[in-house]
Amino acid sequence: MWDILFQMIGGALIGAAVGYAICHWQDIVDWFNNYTSQNYVDQDVYGVLVKEKIAKGEYNLIQGIFNTRTGEYIDARRINSDQLDDETKRFMRGKKYRYIELYN
Repeated sequence: MWDILFQMIGGALIGAAVGYAICHWQDIVDWFNNYTSQNYVDQDVYGVLVKEKIAKGEYNLIQGIFNTRTGEYIDARRINSDQLDDETKRFMRGKKYRYIELYN
């Protein structure tokens, strides 16, 4: 019984530690590159970074693959601003969104 409890607590702590890891600019670039290396991407598909305000001075960064023809996200993830490195914050400073051309 104690073994199971310790495993559950350990898993929760590992999950919490992973949840607070810093997301570096290279992680964002790699995420886009991983998508384009595994999928055909045409001129209607863009990488997007969108700020989603959640509190005063805090935001989520939505990183996604967006199809302009269908108006839908193909894939996306949400990163809290306190998990972003300084380079990524500088890239997004003063911007609500950024488009990144992906087609290959």
